[in-house]
Amino acid sequence: MASLTIADDKLPAFCSSMMDEQLRETILLLSDGPLNAEKIVEILGITQQDSEGRLERLHSAGLVRKTCVHGGVPIFSLDFSIERLGSPYDKKIAEPLASDLSKTLHSFLESNADGVSASCQNIGISPGRAIEQLFLSSFSLIMKDLQSEIADEDKALSKALVDDDKKR
Repeated sequence: MASLTIADDKLPAFCSSMMDEQLRETILLLSDGPLNAEKIVEILGITQQDSEGRLERLHSAGLVRKTCVHGGVPIFSLDFSIERLGSPYDKKIAEPLASDLSKTLHSFLESNADGVSASCQNIGISPGRAIEQLFLSSFSLIMKDLQSEIADEDKALSKALVDDDKKR
C-alpha cells in the first residue's frame, strides 16, 4: 500500500513509469530518499549507462528532480511524494504525528461538517473518500511550502559527495 501526492499533470507519466519494471524499481528506490547515479548503480547492481538512462527518462517525464551545486555530483530525487507501507521512517515519530493530525482533522471536520457533507453529495463520494482527498490536498499545499528546503537539502547532499570524493 502506498500514499501518493503528485500533480495531476504528472499522473499519466507516473502511471506509465510504474508499468515499466526498471523505472518502477528506480522510483521505489528514490522513494527512500535522494541518491546519485553511482549509488543507484551500487544498490541495483546495474550499469552506469542503465542508471543514467533510467534517470534521464524519469527526469524528462518530470518525475525526478536533478540537483547539483556548481561542479557537484548530481543528486536525483522524486518530484512528488510517495510513502509506502513499511517505510523506514521511525514509527515512534510518525505515530504521535498521526495522532495529533487526527485530532486536528476531527476538530476541523466537526467545524466544517456541512461543507464536507455537501461536497460528498455533490460529487457522489463517501465521507471517507472526501476526507482522504481533503487531507491529500492539504498535504500537497504543505509540501509545496517545503520545496525550497528540500531543494537546499539536495544541494547540500551534492556538495557533500563532491567533498567526500576530494578527500579520497
